[in-house]
Amino acid sequence: MTARYINLHFALTLNGTGCMTSLVRELGKSNVSLAGITYSRLTGYDVTRVKDAVVIHSGDTQQINGFALVLRGPFRKSLVSWTPCSRILQARIAHRHGHLTVVVVYALTEMTSDSIKDSFYNQLSAIIQSTSPHDNLIVLGNLTAVAGSANLGTSGVVGAIRLGHAK
Repeated sequence: MTARYINLHFALTLNGTGCMTSLVRELGKSNVSLAGITYSRLTGYDVTRVKDAVVIHSGDTQQINGFALVLRGPFRKSLVSWTPCSRILQARIAHRHGHLTVVVVYALTEMTSDSIKDSFYNQLSAIIQSTSPHDNLIVLGNLTAVAGSANLGTSGVVGAIRLGHAK
């Protein structure tokens, strides 16, 4: 059996000539079959076939944010359904033992108002809770929240903006 890999990838943009094709080619070189993509900057909601992959994307109208899910290999032929929401994309994929539900999330920053953050996390919670208990569940996303002010051993990974004191 061929090994399949899952990846979360931060792209500068997929909204340019050849960008999606290049991404799919690079994912193929690394044998990544399922990838969540943040900062795709693609507008609207759509499913696009690119080479040997299916790209499901969700984005706003201004090419500022957006995110996508890339399905390659056996995943691309097994998509059952998908639902885009603001900052959340849910896809259900069939496999020989049942279903896999993948949720791709583009989380809010700390500077967003508490009411908007509460609404977002309530929506995410509802989606996760509505997932069949028989499905395997994967949540991929840019979940940038950090609690505390200690930066021990994480300076190369975690930025200076976090809950607590910024350095």
